[in-house]
Formats: sequence, C-alpha cells, structure tokens
Amino acid sequence: MQTVTLDRLSRSVWPEAPLSAAANLRTYAYTLRMRLDRALPGLGGALETVRGGYRLSVEGGRLDLHDFESVTQEAEGLVARGRLACAADRYEQALRLWRGKPLDDVSGGPLLLTETAWLEERFTGAIERAVDLWLAIGQNGKVVEVASRVVHDYPFHERFWEQLMLGLFRSGRQVEALEAYARARLWLIEAAGVEPGPAMRRLQRAILANDPTLFGPTLSALPA
Repeated sequence: MQTVTLDRLSRSVWPEAPLSAAANLRTYAYTLRMRLDRALPGLGGALETVRGGYRLSVEGGRLDLHDFESVTQEAEGLVARGRLACAADRYEQALRLWRGKPLDDVSGGPLLLTETAWLEERFTGAIERAVDLWLAIGQNGKVVEVASRVVHDYPFHERFWEQLMLGLFRSGRQVEALEAYARARLWLIEAAGVEPGPAMRRLQRAILANDPTLFGPTLSALPA
C-alpha cells in the first residue's frame, strides 16, 4: 500500500491543476467511494484518507490487475514447461479480466496518460502472447476471430495484422490473408504515411508463394 499525495493526484488528473484542486479531489474521492460501495458493499472503505493524500487498501484477489499479473506469470511457467495449450487457457483467463481499453473513458494529465499507456502495453502484450500460443497449438479459427477484432482497435500494431494474416492462411484462406495485408498497408499509408514493416512484408511474400514453412510451429515469441 502506498500513499498517493495530493500533488501527484493533481498532476495525474489535470495538465494544469486549478486552484480548487484539493476540494475537487475530495469530491472525486467521495464519488469513487460511493461507486465502490455500489459495486461491492463496504469496498468504499478501501479508499482511505491519510495525511497528505489518499491510499487504496486492497486485499489479494480483489484487484483485477494483480490477478492479471498472477495468471500471466503462471501462464509463462507453463510455456517454459512446454504446456502451451494450458498456457493459452491461462492467457485467455487473464484477458477476460479486461473490459475494454484501460481507462478508455477517463481523461487526465501527463502522469495518468503514462499509467494508461503502461496498462495498454500490458493488455496488448497479453493479447499478442495469447494469439501466438493459439497459432502454436493450431487454433487458427480462434486466431482469426480475435485478431480480426483487435486490428480494428489497434490498427498500428503490425504484429496483430501479421497474426491475422497467418491465421487466415493456415485456415486455407490465402486470398483473405492477402486482403488483410492490403487493408493494413492502406491504413498505414493513409494514417501515418508509412509502408508496413519488414516482417509484414516478408509474411505477405511468403503467403503469395504458398510457403510451406508457414504451416510450421509458430514459436517466434516463445518462450518470452
């Protein structure tokens, strides 16, 4: 448990804190306690007012992020022992703890944006890892299902496009795999003025050539 000072909270919430920052934070803390109590009676008391700031006291098993970290660590242990199917199941369990993008409906100052970026990196990293595992154990239908969704949420994340292309190709959908590359390339050019990276270009050429090595084990990211 760590106390978060009023100064840090102010810099997290506002790019430039207003004169009423302390009063506003008290109001926000009260509102947060009410919402926590509605979610689980008595949980509002976990947000404590302490000298100079606030502290959130949460027992083990009551914070999604802690559970997520625990489950993904367990999954990596399974990967190290070669139990890829079990590891994929654990990653799927971990991903169910997330409901949308982290803090998607919250705006704030630079400190909060840094935390949001870190959370998003953990989230996208877990998705990427799970999809790599599904590719490795031949669950190509699940790869296509998940990758088709996440490329819309994270169109600049080229690895997701590569996973979608490979899942489609391994499912006997070569034309759709090449169409996915074309969509990714068009997006990158129009949105950022760049071509796809070398890895995606190599994959596109391999799909065009029906390269049989694309059906081999996909362990490029295993173990971590």
